[in-house]
This record gives sequence, structure tokens and C-alpha cells, in this order.
Amino acid sequence: SVNFTQEGTYAWNCLFIDNTSISTSALSNYTLTYDLTPPTLNITSPLNGSYYNAGLFNVTLNENGSCLYSLDHGITNYTLSATNNQSFNATNTTLVHDLNYNATYYCNDTAGNRNSTFAGNFTIDLTTPNITLISPANAYTETSSSTTLNFIFNVSDNLNLSSCSLILNGAINTTNTSFINQSLNHTLAATLSPASYTWNINCTDIAGNQANSSARTLTISAPASTSSTVNLATLTLAEIQTALTAAISGAQPQTLTETNLSLNNSPVDATAFMAIAFPELDQAVIGANFDKDMTTFVYKDANGSHPGYIFKLNNLTNLAAVSAAVKGIESSANLPNLFLTSPGAAVGVFKDSITVGDAKARYINYSTVGNSFNYTWFNNYLVVSTSFSGFKEALKLLGLPS
Repeated sequence: SVNFTQEGTYAWNCLFIDNTSISTSALSNYTLTYDLTPPTLNITSPLNGSYYNAGLFNVTLNENGSCLYSLDHGITNYTLSATNNQSFNATNTTLVHDLNYNATYYCNDTAGNRNSTFAGNFTIDLTTPNITLISPANAYTETSSSTTLNFIFNVSDNLNLSSCSLILNGAINTTNTSFINQSLNHTLAATLSPASYTWNINCTDIAGNQANSSARTLTISAPASTSSTVNLATLTLAEIQTALTAAISGAQPQTLTETNLSLNNSPVDATAFMAIAFPELDQAVIGANFDKDMTTFVYKDANGSHPGYIFKLNNLTNLAAVSAAVKGIESSANLPNLFLTSPGAAVGVFKDSITVGDAKARYINYSTVGNSFNYTWFNNYLVVSTSFSGFKEALKLLGLPS
């Protein structure tokens, strides 16, 4: 026999000697470990003084072993399962609401060393939150291309709340995990595009109890798009301003009106229009690369009426060269003449705006509220607009996702 004096892993073998003094050993060594150190326990749950909606037992060892838990200091023990012999867990759903329990872990390592740790006291709570919806009202409707709604509710529970979430069409839209005062109304906001929605609020308390409110519906409808035709006697920006102002006089706010420009009862040539709108551009490049057709639109909002134009490139392979030529728009002194009313003075210089496909739109603001000049390429279309809202609406109609 061998008496070990210190912990460690030892290699051993056997030496055999016969009566003729011939000796040999086993082909390989064996190992054994002398271990007197009990495992170290790291308790995840239950935490002392906490609430749970079931007994949740989670403990981790610093070495391979096995673990049990007890609710009565070892009189009755329960098995914990593990997939790696180090992280152990169990769930006990038979525990009783509003009772206080204590938990102790008993763990052995593979050498038989034992460690026990008192996890603490915890309370079972099975009461779910009670949620009341306040607004928007059920079957709420609104007409807008994009709107931000405040979803208002209140919630009560016998415990503190850990989170509340807005559920839109069955998916979590936004979540509040900060302190939720049960004496106040609470708001979760969401920006919505035209569609039909079902919504509710889901809340979870600190014991893990969840509840859903009743469900409500709402509908966001896209603003109506209208169309009109104006016939010009001469192709000038001044006459276009007058004609567009008259054409959209009866349009409702938040609407985009498509206007067909005609010159002597024939559609206005896009390249001819670009020649008077952007005289600084290389008209040879413009004339050779754009279709003759164009789309004119006017977006009306609380700040006024704002025209915009869509031109189609006739050969997408020339986009890089034409884009470089069109960038001359940014140095044009003619831009204020594209507005229906004076936009005021330019504020700063052109800057990057929203991402459109693989590129950034460009814009410059003017001092009159709601006025800006915006342009971008979307597929093989050049889109320009004298308001950012109208610009986004036009891009949506061309198929850009909201």
C-alpha cells in the first residue's frame, strides 16, 4: 500500500521479476488522482429573498460531479440534471403560492468530496399582472403614410414588474425594462406604415409571471394619390409654378398628386424640362441618357405644396457617368425657382440623407420651414423633390421599402 501525502495525479505501473531475474513492466502506465478538495459551488438560483413562479434550481461546479437540492436541510433530497456534469438544474412546479421555502445544495465531486451550501430563502408567487388598455381605442383608424402612435396602458400586480412589451401582429415591437410605477399610465410608442394591425400589451413581474392584455385592432391607411393634367403655353419655370399651384389648389394635406405636364397638348419632354430646370448640367449627357417621359408630382402638407420630378435613365450601364454629371445640381443657382413659393435662403451645403439602395440621397435645407431640395438615384430613376416628406412618398411609390 502507498500513503499519499499531498493531492495530485500520479502515474503507476507494476514491475514483474521471475526467478531467473528477468523483469518487465506493463505496456503503459495507469494514473490515479488523490483529491481531498471539495467542489466549489456557484449558485444562480434561487437567490435569497427573491420571488419565483416555480422552484428554479441552478448551480454550477468548478469540476465534474453530481448535485442534489433540498428544501428541508437534507431530510428530503431531489435530483438535479446536467448535460456536462458541471452545470446542474431542475424545475419544481409543485411548490405552493405565497409560501416561503429554503434551498440547500449538496454536491460531490468524482473523488467523493462533498460540499453543501445554503442558497437562501425564496417565495413562490403565481399572481399574474393585470393590464388595462387605454389608447388607441379599438378599431382606431388614421390616414397617413407614416405615423407614430402612443400605446397607453396601466398595469397592477402584487409584485414589482420587470418588463412590459408592445405586441404588434404577434411580435414584440418595443419593450420597457425600466422601473414601472403601477400608480401611473405608461406609454410604448411605435412608428407605423399603412397596414392593418392587431396589438396588445404583455407584462412580466419579478417572479416571472406573464400576462397579456386584451387585443385591439387599428388601421393606418395610405393617403390618397390623385392625378391631374395641366397644359402649358410655354415651357418656363414661372408658368409651371402657376399651373401646378392651380392644379393642386383643392388637394388635401398629406397627399401626393401626380400632375401630367403638357406643352401645346403634347407631353413635356423630360430633357427639355431638365434644360430649363438645371441649365448648369451638361445637356448633351442629359439628352443622350434620359427618356423623354417624366413624372411630375406635388406633395401637400401643413407647410405648403412642394413639387417634385422623376426622370428615367434609358441605359443603366451609364449610371456612373450620368450620376457624376447630375451632381452638378448641387452648384445650381436655379434651385429656388423649382419651388412654388420662395423657400428662403439656403442653409448650409448639400449633405447625405437617407440610404436609398446602395447610395445616399443628398439634400440641402432652406430657411422657410418644410422646404428642402432632395435628390437621389433609385434603380434607374432620378428623383428630385422640394420637400423631404414628398421625397419619401415618391420613393415609396417607386417601391422603396418604408
